[in-house]
Amino acid sequence: RGSSCRLDVVKMESPMRYNKHLLLFVLIVSTSEGRPDFNSLCQRGSFSLNASSPCIPCPQGTFGLELSSSSCTQCPPGTYSNQTAVLDIAGCTSCPGEHMTSKAGSSEASSCRCKPGYETNGTCIACMR
Repeated sequence: RGSSCRLDVVKMESPMRYNKHLLLFVLIVSTSEGRPDFNSLCQRGSFSLNASSPCIPCPQGTFGLELSSSSCTQCPPGTYSNQTAVLDIAGCTSCPGEHMTSKAGSSEASSCRCKPGYETNGTCIACMR
């Protein structure tokens, strides 16, 4: 009875719609100070800025490979992702044919442009020399 130990509270709330394409279960674990420790709960495809901030789905152009991450990884150059909460690099779509993106973290197919040495004529075709 006189112990300073206490049982942490674990509570599962009913599913809620966080994003129109993402259904999340919210798990709340109280720390010894009684505040939620969100960072330790983040699933793949999400991140938390710090232990007292809730998990946020990885934004478009990124993916969240690790559990309990504090950041998301950008899709590499030559790929894009227009989805949120992507779990791994497989969720990054490669630009078609002779197209590429100029930077990591692209979020739209329109970011795909012709590779150097190619020109646009509806599709990317090799430049005439």
